[in-house]
Amino acid sequence: MSKTETQPTAFFAEREFICWRGREHDELYSCKVSSQGDHYVSLNLDIMLIRFADDVAEGIARCLYDEVLITVGNIAGFVPTPADRDSILERT
Repeated sequence: MSKTETQPTAFFAEREFICWRGREHDELYSCKVSSQGDHYVSLNLDIMLIRFADDVAEGIARCLYDEVLITVGNIAGFVPTPADRDSILERT
């Protein structure tokens, strides 16, 4: 392995949030995001497991980040411009 190559590492994060199904009862649902360094990202949302290729997961994460940026900007009274990025997902 050369000095510029990196070894894939494992990643795990877990959060709980109120799901739309249980809002009236403040029911918490688990969301787990993990990667074992196998070029896939796993999203386990309550009882649903979804796996994405690394590139697709990165594209989805950037789209979600941009949407949050715009939503917060709208609430605050300004509209930020998301960064122009190369993506395999088309922004509409």
